Amino acid sequence: MRSTPGAQREAEARWRARESILRPTIRAASGTARRIRAELVRGFLAGREINLRDLDALRAPLSSLLVASHLHSRLAAQRMARGREIRFDRLTDKYATTIDRIAGQLDANPQAVRDLAAQYDEQARKTIDTLAQSLRGGMGEASAEAVRQGLTTRSALGVIRAKLDALGLNPASPRIIETIYRTQSAVAFSAGQWNGNQDPAIDDILWGYEYTTVGDDRVRPGHAALDGTRAPKDDPIWRTIFPPCGWNCRCSVVEIFEGDSLTRRKAPLEGGQADPGWGFNPGEVFRDALPDSGALVSR
Repeated sequence: MRSTPGAQREAEARWRARESILRPTIRAASGTARRIRAELVRGFLAGREINLRDLDALRAPLSSLLVASHLHSRLAAQRMARGREIRFDRLTDKYATTIDRIAGQLDANPQAVRDLAAQYDEQARKTIDTLAQSLRGGMGEASAEAVRQGLTTRSALGVIRAKLDALGLNPASPRIIETIYRTQSAVAFSAGQWNGNQDPAIDDILWGYEYTTVGDDRVRPGHAALDGTRAPKDDPIWRTIFPPCGWNCRCSVVEIFEGDSLTRRKAPLEGGQADPGWGFNPGEVFRDALPDSGALVSR
């Protein structure tokens, strides 16, 4: 790994914090996904029209997860800028309590938090709608294939189940749900980190960032080549490689402050890049949709 030990430790702490938020939500959402799959199979056997209304049950927990992730990351940015040890409380799926607690620690304006929640609720709606379209299209394709083969309803059941498995809605491990929740949470964490660092009190002492991976054999080659990259906060490179840099990306960036010995640029290795379609900065993409730091933190 090319990233510094300090950056690695900080990245690991943030990764553990993300996991503490994610685990209870993914467990609950996975149970919901299994019920949805079972209902799709029963509906197919009964000859009913595809009904995906139950997917709405995934929207509220996803929305709350994104708000909690965003605020958690803002709090981490504040504490790090103040030179304080970053301690992350153990979180549960009671997100209303979690959000209220973190918002209180941030001295957050209640209306700004409500506005933030509204933006993430819309993001959650779009995400679940996209999932519904994928499942509806997959079920349609599987049904058409069963008709093409002249299968009976019972015989076609294997085709339907195989398609649902391929779409990530496997009853043993509904990976599509974990992928969606994990990646969307990473986007919210990064958006909170970037927007939180626009606070003048932080921006005045912030030099830039260091990119770091988790350093195991699952890191994608393009991401591994970015490990250890350092650049000033306003360097254009952060417009294209501010994590997450792909689905299920576990990379992160760690702040470097003025006066630190690391305040010098370090270019990525050849081939360092985000995955196709992921060359953007979540904080800049959602800048218009999210309250800026001045609005979120009461003065």
